[in-house]
Amino acid sequence: MTNYYQLEYGSGKIFQYSKEEKEGYEKFTSSKGNVSYRKYLEKGLIGIFKGLTIKEGKFGQEVQVKVVNKAGDLEILTLPLLTQSNSLTQYVDSLASYVPGLKVDYIYRFYPYAIEQEDSERVNRGVSVKHITEDFESVNGKFPVERYSYTKMKDGEVEEEGDIPPVKWVPKAVGEGNERDSKERDTFLYKALKTLETDYKHASGGSSMPVKEDAGAPKPVASTPVAEEKPAEAPAKKEEPKKAEKVVVVDQQKEAAAIQANTNFDDVPESELPF
Repeated sequence: MTNYYQLEYGSGKIFQYSKEEKEGYEKFTSSKGNVSYRKYLEKGLIGIFKGLTIKEGKFGQEVQVKVVNKAGDLEILTLPLLTQSNSLTQYVDSLASYVPGLKVDYIYRFYPYAIEQEDSERVNRGVSVKHITEDFESVNGKFPVERYSYTKMKDGEVEEEGDIPPVKWVPKAVGEGNERDSKERDTFLYKALKTLETDYKHASGGSSMPVKEDAGAPKPVASTPVAEEKPAEAPAKKEEPKKAEKVVVVDQQKEAAAIQANTNFDDVPESELPF
């Protein structure tokens, strides 16, 4: 089974959409008065990372984050790629900063957020990415996910150089004053995201989830669980609990600590950039 999740842009909440009323879904009325129903995913998207897809959607280009959950179902979170001003959204900007630490077949939690800043109308939006223990239950805080560093600016000058180019303010082409120029920054982050694109197709059939007793450094999952699909007419069978497969524990601490930012994305031609 595949579960699709959307982003409530203003609040940063993840939800499943339904036209009809269902158990566990909340009624939602849009600004135009349209009624639908939403089931929110309070803990964020958790699962074995299977890569990204950047594609054209109903409302413009979008980024799809693909994971396989503990039950073996494929789950896809869709994030809008661009703002109305044709720059990367804050959510995608933040997600792309984690490219150096994101690896296929590792377990992560993707948690979008929207935090109002005190004494300001500005809202800080982004996506938090954490390693998750192999029981899919807890954040593995001992090993933060590696990410690109942001260039810090002060009074229009570079205060601290980072991996990610800064947003610039340049004179307007028409009229007075300055305007935001994020082309260099957006190009860097977009090309970084492209390195995580996969054509992952979810298989059918069953497979038990390997479980390791102690939660050490993050490691790739030995085999991806897949939810077993049964014919609709087949009677339900009571299954005995399966014994967890033995997993060889590999110490990945040195590997995790040694992840370095790769900034060579010349293989993405300028003609393929969305801005």
